[in-house]
Amino acid sequence: MTEESHIMIRRHLIQELKDHRDDYVGVYAGEDRYNYILNGLHPPANMSDIAHVDKWLTFPDMGYIVATTG
Repeated sequence: MTEESHIMIRRHLIQELKDHRDDYVGVYAGEDRYNYILNGLHPPANMSDIAHVDKWLTFPDMGYIVATTG
């Protein structure tokens, strides 16, 4: 895959979160954290700009989603 594949990967992770919402709300111990992670997966409005910290794919937050996304 190329560097541009991150858009496809984000879409798959967003779909995983939405498809298994109740499970992930439990994993993240609440709605607030779940929504923070879900919103963080949406690409920044300006793709030519540097991604803000809330848009970074951090392993502690994303590891479980990445491991369970097929």
